[in-house]
Amino acid sequence: MGRTESIIVFSLSLILILMMCPMSIIAQEEDVFMKEPVVSKPEGIILSAVFPGLGQMSSGHKLKGVTLFIAEVAAAAFLVNAHENYRTRVSIYDSEKNKLYNPTEKDKNYISAEATYQKLKEDKKDLDTLNNIRNTALIIAASIYAVNIIDAVFFNTYRTESAITHKVPSGGRSTIRLSSGIIHSSPGIIFTKTF
Repeated sequence: MGRTESIIVFSLSLILILMMCPMSIIAQEEDVFMKEPVVSKPEGIILSAVFPGLGQMSSGHKLKGVTLFIAEVAAAAFLVNAHENYRTRVSIYDSEKNKLYNPTEKDKNYISAEATYQKLKEDKKDLDTLNNIRNTALIIAASIYAVNIIDAVFFNTYRTESAITHKVPSGGRSTIRLSSGIIHSSPGIIFTKTF
């Protein structure tokens, strides 16, 4: 296992250990990290499905939610970076391969062709490594998302329905809305929770 993969595995292990620890071990006062849940279980699961950590934060588990949120953002950034690196290297590799199969007048000698071939062999090894890193990043992002959903369904505590209906104003309903809109003159997603 390479250095990058070792760091990734260590980071994921640390995140999972922090998530499974009781809050009293991590924080001296739970009130700093915990608050009363404001969502029901179905709403919390939907929020967790929208993006990891949102359901946990809304249900009062701020530390767990923030940890999952940051881990997923980092994993997504790592995945996008790995994918772009791979795509860039593939285009360079294809360009070099095209030079080998369609040489210019200057490159039609054996020495030039052999040098291009050896470079292509090295580039192919680099491409395989970049593809493995990209696949690892995808597995990490999917794993964090799966841990988030499992936590939201089985381990998170939510408000009971009676507590939710008690807090809702008469005639009103607690709803979650997800819509598109313009935010600071750019298209975006608007998330609204009414109580």
